[in-house]
Amino acid sequence: MNYYPKSHLPWQGGSFLSALSSQLTHFSRCVVSVDRKDRFENIGETVEDRYVDCGPLSGIYSSLEAADTQLVFITACDTTLLKSELVEYLFRQWKPQYDCCIAKTGDGRIHPLCGIYKKELAPVLRQSLEQGDRRVMRFLEQQNLHIVEIPAEMEEQLTNVNTQEIYQSLCGQSVTE
Repeated sequence: MNYYPKSHLPWQGGSFLSALSSQLTHFSRCVVSVDRKDRFENIGETVEDRYVDCGPLSGIYSSLEAADTQLVFITACDTTLLKSELVEYLFRQWKPQYDCCIAKTGDGRIHPLCGIYKKELAPVLRQSLEQGDRRVMRFLEQQNLHIVEIPAEMEEQLTNVNTQEIYQSLCGQSVTE
């Protein structure tokens, strides 16, 4: 959206990031992976991407490296409709034999930025990044992946705000808690 950090977009009296953070407050620790810390002051705990300009894969890697738990929930800052119920649903579907537990919608679309990742994937992620491979789906295809279909009534929570039109549409929409 024209190189403006989506996390800073106005949303329900705050920003995308503040709305998302408020949905995740009851989890033990919420760390925000950012490309540059200087653009994200006063938002709580942050971890800066170790690999600059490498997209979401770098953010996932940095988050796993910073984690003090074995499982890490990863989401994008523009999933403004995400509620804790969806995160809890994914954790209930978790099976320890898998490396990741990733959301899928009824239309078959996989959402790699809405999932649970094992911390132990960090070295494998680092290797992918050092080899210049930044594609999240390519990385996931090489892992022991558990894809979980999300109940239809939760699918809207996976909406990504990737265009001005989607943003404007959501701003006109009343979102209930």
